Amino acid sequence: MLEIKGVLQEQTERVISVTKNKFTKTLPTPFTNKMGITFQTVGECILFSTFHEGMHLETIKRIYKSTINK
Repeated sequence: MLEIKGVLQEQTERVISVTKNKFTKTLPTPFTNKMGITFQTVGECILFSTFHEGMHLETIKRIYKSTINK
């Protein structure tokens, strides 16, 4: 659990350093995910990725809550 927390805390700096001044950059080829959403820019990918990570976090929270209430 501590390892995951550490990686997530460092994630902000990694994303900033890799994407600095690139949010509006057009992707070489548009990317369409399994949901049918097409991304044209780096920023669109980052925005969706943040949303998607939030879904994972909610799942982790639910699993955690289910284990402490037993």
